[in-house]
Amino acid sequence: MNVLPRLPFRYLVMKNVWICWNKVGRNIIPYCRMITGLLKLFKAITPEDKGAPKRYKSFDIRRMGVGWTYDESERYRKLKSEGQRWRALEVDARALLPGEEDEPESEDERPEWG
Repeated sequence: MNVLPRLPFRYLVMKNVWICWNKVGRNIIPYCRMITGLLKLFKAITPEDKGAPKRYKSFDIRRMGVGWTYDESERYRKLKSEGQRWRALEVDARALLPGEEDEPESEDERPEWG
């Protein structure tokens, strides 16, 4: 008697997303492994089958389009659009010294020194 373990689909999806998130370079598309596994299981594809190459355009955050501004500072990367602001701390940003204040989120918060 052969018994296959019963796993909920939600578990398989979360496991796949977790693998994709933790993969170095993050070059796996989520669900790709599950779909490929199912196609192999039902013999819809064979190991000799090759995928079709797709053209892609590299993404550059500095060229987002009209209405977007991108700025970098010593500690942050900033992206602004009509009333919306995003600010992300650099990965290798130095730690603040004791008593040192962090830079303000926007130009509006900078103190005016007359």
